Amino acid sequence: MNYQPLRDFVLVTKEEHEEKAPGSLIFRPATVEDKLMKAVVVAVGSGRVTLDGTTIPLEVKAGDTVVFNRSLATELAGGSFVIREDQLLCIVK
Repeated sequence: MNYQPLRDFVLVTKEEHEEKAPGSLIFRPATVEDKLMKAVVVAVGSGRVTLDGTTIPLEVKAGDTVVFNRSLATELAGGSFVIREDQLLCIVK
């Protein structure tokens, strides 16, 4: 399915990551998996609309890697999430 976020919503997909410890053990930190999530921005809405009707463009763009609190996002099919831009914690550079 194709999704196009509205207004100040952002569509992201989960970035897969696995960390290998010596001896080829694979582990994922519980804090990252349970609370914070790193994802890639797939699409953004048109922007935030102010009370006087002007539209303020979003700071993030497709292709940016962002970090957000998983509990604040809405999960869609296929590992995608929709979240408001102001709920994003940071852009990973």
